[in-house]
Amino acid sequence: MNHLIIYAHPSTNSFSNAILDELKECSMKKNCRTEVRDLYSIGFDPVLRAADFEGICGGKTPEDIKREHGYIKWADLITFIYPIWWTGMPAILKGYIDRVFSCELVQDKEKDDQKDEGGSEDKKEISIKESNDSEENSKKKSSNDNEKHKNSEQTNSESKNKQDNNRALLKGKRVLIVNTMGTPNETYDNYGMINSMKQTSDIGIFSFCGMEVVQHKFFGDVPNVSDDLRKKYLNELKDILEKVLS
Repeated sequence: MNHLIIYAHPSTNSFSNAILDELKECSMKKNCRTEVRDLYSIGFDPVLRAADFEGICGGKTPEDIKREHGYIKWADLITFIYPIWWTGMPAILKGYIDRVFSCELVQDKEKDDQKDEGGSEDKKEISIKESNDSEENSKKKSSNDNEKHKNSEQTNSESKNKQDNNRALLKGKRVLIVNTMGTPNETYDNYGMINSMKQTSDIGIFSFCGMEVVQHKFFGDVPNVSDDLRKKYLNELKDILEKVLS
């Protein structure tokens, strides 16, 4: 298995760095081909510029983006390790997503164009049979029509989701996300922040691109917890990764 770890923390003395070391060692012991992209260490440029748009649209993807595309395509499992700052990922990682997860990487443009050329898929011929039935039968018919309309809407929605998934070039890749936080989990939970962060990253980014998020772990109050609890966190992550790699 090809395992790519994307790491975004500036300090080598952080708990995030201990997580990186633990998961990297575990991955290699499982005989996985393992690559680490330490965004701070490699000096990744997170700023999406006009030249990036022009290059990608013109078929001339910037070399640094093309390099990261190679790693993403190579990977079967991608682990993201990063701290939560202001209820989100560090700017360097957000910039990585903005620049690297471009349309040419995540979506099959040819299938998208074919759909556009084919016209709207929601057009349907609806045949309505006139009837002189009693008022009771008329109400029953109205109820049936409403049910058919609901089923039609559900079918169209499911069809659209399948088509979106079919266009996703990263389909089949799995994602493990590990976050450290200075705030206790309970505090974020009380405000609904944990669920919100899962929605924006797990669904809004990775699921949208056809990827499967196998686990998203949040470790809160990290600066204040005991070393014993940190060791427990590391062992928990090791167990999770071993199961994912099995």
